[in-house]
Amino acid sequence: MIIYNGIVCRTLQELEDAIISLPEDQKILIRNDFNQTVNLQQTSIASVTPRQMRIALIMSGISLSTIDAIIDTLPEPNKSITRVTWEYSVEFQRNNPILVAMVPALGLTTQQIDQLFALAITL
Repeated sequence: MIIYNGIVCRTLQELEDAIISLPEDQKILIRNDFNQTVNLQQTSIASVTPRQMRIALIMSGISLSTIDAIIDTLPEPNKSITRVTWEYSVEFQRNNPILVAMVPALGLTTQQIDQLFALAITL
């Protein structure tokens, strides 16, 4: 769950809708459940830890089982490579080709991935 200007958002889409409805000068900061402020214009976040990413996914309404299901649909050897990356990486890099390739399967835009990383870095 993300609280943005007093609006409770359970998914990235709800967050995006809430942001769109506000005046420009209020579209910069969000506050997550841990009372930390997140700058949505921070798109230069290079990497986050697996723990941070997994919690950000859950808070954004994307279950870990959804990630597993997406990985399971990949052909070999991509499936095994992606599984190893998901399970054993010590960091998730924003521009990693595996992540970039999974974005369409998650149904997220590039901007939403940036927002996901902005949230993750605070966790």
